Amino acid sequence: MLSQNAAIRGWGFDRLGDVSRVLRIPGTQNHKDPAKPKNVVVTQWRPEIRYEPADIEEILDSFAIPDADAARKASLEWAARFNDIPLKIDSQVTYPSEMIEQFCELDMRFKNTWLRCRHDLKDQSQSGYDMAIAMFCVEAGMQEQDIVDMISTHRRIHNQKPRLNPDYYQRTIAKAFDHCAVVVPLPELPGVPSTPDPPSDADGVAAVPAQGGPQACAVAPPAATPPRPDPLRVKAILWQALSELFGIRIVRISKISGEDPIYVLDLENATVKLSHVRMIRQQALLSDAIAAQTEKIINPIKSKEWRAVSQKILDSIIVKEGGEETSMKGSTRLYLDCYLSETNSIPPIEKLERAERRKPALLDTHPGQISICASDFLAYLGKMHSQKLTAIAVTAMLSSIGSTITTVRGKGREQSRWVLPVDDFSPAQYKLHIAEDGKEELA
Repeated sequence: MLSQNAAIRGWGFDRLGDVSRVLRIPGTQNHKDPAKPKNVVVTQWRPEIRYEPADIEEILDSFAIPDADAARKASLEWAARFNDIPLKIDSQVTYPSEMIEQFCELDMRFKNTWLRCRHDLKDQSQSGYDMAIAMFCVEAGMQEQDIVDMISTHRRIHNQKPRLNPDYYQRTIAKAFDHCAVVVPLPELPGVPSTPDPPSDADGVAAVPAQGGPQACAVAPPAATPPRPDPLRVKAILWQALSELFGIRIVRISKISGEDPIYVLDLENATVKLSHVRMIRQQALLSDAIAAQTEKIINPIKSKEWRAVSQKILDSIIVKEGGEETSMKGSTRLYLDCYLSETNSIPPIEKLERAERRKPALLDTHPGQISICASDFLAYLGKMHSQKLTAIAVTAMLSSIGSTITTVRGKGREQSRWVLPVDDFSPAQYKLHIAEDGKEELA
């Protein structure tokens, strides 16, 4: 709950297992900095407020925080499946090497587990490694027999004593599921029904047969609409669930809007920018982008399930306005304003010297409007703004703001010019006019 509230505000929050670090006793001191101990004091006291256990459960439900008892029950139900699933124990089985290699490429922790190099694993016995492998397999959604075969293969290649008792594997896999079941990867969101509402005869009024004859009926009162959850809290729940699913801490996911939107993943110790929605839709691209910033591969997810996961990522996005420069029209207007402002003067086209025949100019055929050559504008963008664009791209930019193309003749051969819309680029905004006597006039 604290993590969700922190995520809504864009804050990072440590994962604390020691409750005393959160609920400190007033009158004690915090010695995190021994040189400057801090007193723990009561800042607000409301003795009249009392909470029933049911109130707390309701609050936890609204945060979509999994119930530990429900998770344990699910674990027992999952373990009971073994009653109907005959497991084959073969100490000489060989799990497909290509699958092992794929797991190792996707997750360094799995690779270290498979090579028995997990220095962070408290239980360094083979049973500890069996449990670690089972947890990876359960998270990946593998079948029970595949998990047994992978553990058996791991034992054999490391010259460990084979385990031939099915009960051992049943207990190991059930414990692995118990550990993974505490986290709900993609929760049902509070206030969002998972099944369609029953049909009704009128909006909010359902017809219910009443006792007393086939023609009699009673009209049930409209059901109270459950309150919709706070949208930001829903997104925070998704960030937390995706964090558990990927094995990395996601603080916030946002999108900077524009013609080419940028997607931003704020992680615990890094920021990942995605230049295209394709990098969310394809698991490998997202994994590579995260690995480049964090040096960690996200947990592998089955291809057939990735569509639902990527949709959850998009559902959790907070949209931020990117500003004028993020759209083609906005950026074109900004670049053109700089281009025209940095031009010494914008005379009638017949006044341009041959060496400047492609500079901005005024046209008799379009009075009160500025014309430019796309080639000169393209050169300006490359030299002054380091924009590597093509002539076709510049043509698209000029068209997007309503510019029109025309053919004119100045001092030299005919040339194509773009006439800019007067509403955005009025001659009065710039140093423009050259008087007939050759003296420059300022608007």
